[in-house]
This record gives sequence, structure tokens and C-alpha cells, in this order.
Amino acid sequence: MTEKVFTQEEQTIKALREARALIDEPSKWIKGDLARSKFGNTCETSSQNAVCFCSVGALMRVTGHLFGPEWRALSSTFGNRPVAAWNDDSATTHKDVLAAFDRAIADLEMFA
Repeated sequence: MTEKVFTQEEQTIKALREARALIDEPSKWIKGDLARSKFGNTCETSSQNAVCFCSVGALMRVTGHLFGPEWRALSSTFGNRPVAAWNDDSATTHKDVLAAFDRAIADLEMFA
């Protein structure tokens, strides 16, 4: 049986969906740190203790890196600002973050 080969767009969509799922509830999304434990302590994004993430931390948890098509797709939805600066901006809400992920996914699905 042959394994399905995913296009770059499909892989990027998958990563964005997985990262979005990590922060899909307001209690699972943070500002100011990449990841935190259930006790509110800062931790590594790869830690099994990590239960909430900022947008950057969620993408790092899923992709294992800081740059790539996922980052460009997400950043393009809010004027190509750095993801961390946008996530941590006092005006950015959880609703804004989910909408940005949704827009990035929808934009990529046009090409997948």
C-alpha cells in the first residue's frame, strides 16, 4: 500500500489546524510566554506539562521550528507583523487569534 504524499499546502494546513486546536479555548491561549503549565509556570513548548500556549508556542509545539510556511501563512493575515508581537499586542484578542488561523487555513485551502 502506498502512503499518501501531502503537498506543502496540505502539510501547512495540517500544522495550522493542529496549532489552532492547542489554543481553541481562551483558557488555553496566553500572551507573554510560549507555554505554561497548569500551574501557570513558564515551560518549554515541547514539555508534557505545557497546557496553554501563545500563537508562537502552539506553532512551535506542532512544527518544532520558528520559521516556515505556517508562520508566513499566519503572519500574512495580519499585515506580516511578527507573530509574537501580534499575539502579545494588548489589542489582540483570543477571537482575533482564532480568526487569523482560520483565514490562513482558508487561504491555503484554495491552493491545496
